[in-house]
Amino acid sequence: MLFNDWNNPTSAERNELVFVDRNLSYGAYQLRTRYNKRIFLAFVFTTAVFLMIILGLWLPSLLSGSEDEGLGQITIDQQEINMEQKKEDPLPPPPEPPKQQLIAQVMFVPPVIKNNATEDTTRIIDQEEVKDENVAQQNVQGQEDFIDPNANQTVVEEKKEPEVFVYVSEMPEFPGGTAALYKYISSNINYPETAKEAGITGKCFLKFVVGADGKVGKVEINRGVPGCPECDREATRVVKTLPGFKAGKNNGQAVPVWFQLPINFTLK
Repeated sequence: MLFNDWNNPTSAERNELVFVDRNLSYGAYQLRTRYNKRIFLAFVFTTAVFLMIILGLWLPSLLSGSEDEGLGQITIDQQEINMEQKKEDPLPPPPEPPKQQLIAQVMFVPPVIKNNATEDTTRIIDQEEVKDENVAQQNVQGQEDFIDPNANQTVVEEKKEPEVFVYVSEMPEFPGGTAALYKYISSNINYPETAKEAGITGKCFLKFVVGADGKVGKVEINRGVPGCPECDREATRVVKTLPGFKAGKNNGQAVPVWFQLPINFTLK
């Protein structure tokens, strides 16, 4: 690419012919005319960096070599080392272990036979001897004032709460439908004054249980209005005042069901 021939795109003659009557400040013209100069500068810069690296690696060794030459040769006199080993002194015998005191032990105690043994007079009754006898024919009256300690104790059975369903074949329905439900909430809810002053808006997502009798039961907040716990409390209050629903049914039987409800707080 550095040779200035006709086949080289950076050739000056070729560029003058190609860019005749054109804007010479055009990007392609500038790139071609300055290409050789940039390649040359890059080559020079790379070579200079390479030489600096080589000098940086060799310079410490050259300096250390010149210092070693000025010190001269050092001769170390070697002396004969007597390798004859002294005879090792015999090791003292190990100390004797302390003698253990022997304790006399009786391995077996012979039985002692006494002459004053008495004869066992216990008599074993055979069933054949008493089969014809009437046993316990006399009536024995029990205690009249006996009180059973367990008589007054009542067994308390733990009441199990009915299962609350999430989805059933017939979901609970507010009287008049969903439109009537939202109308009731919008008519009875009070926007908190603190939220109004702060300009807080948002949605409160809650759920409540519609019992088998259609009444609103337990109310829980799934996700409240950010930064406005007063809004969540107001939404809970309004939901607890809802009139009775048409109870949900599962397989034709009324059951308690969770009811999801979002309440939107907006400023107009």
